[in-house]
Amino acid sequence: VAWFHAVVQERRTFIPQGWSKFHEFSYADLRSTADIITSFESDVPPWETLHGLLDNAIYGGRIDNVFDQRILRTCLQTYYKLDNVSVGDRPARPLPNSKGVGPKGGP
Repeated sequence: VAWFHAVVQERRTFIPQGWSKFHEFSYADLRSTADIITSFESDVPPWETLHGLLDNAIYGGRIDNVFDQRILRTCLQTYYKLDNVSVGDRPARPLPNSKGVGPKGGP
């Protein structure tokens, strides 16, 4: 959650290549996303529902440009997917562009 939030915020540094204009993504967006994910009752969230909430309400609610909306959707599909979540004995795959950040070998 924090990684995704950091990526969308960092893209603001590279206007107009990152976003077409400055979008005010805040701590409230990060907190709301974390609250939504923890409210799901299963280990694996319903991805389409999560993508829809983040795309249309939380992060996407601030975006009024079709190009930026496409970027947001691509980021959502890249970071919020089953491959990036550890379930049971299956370890999570490293996040895109993470360069191995994080503990090695797990807990």
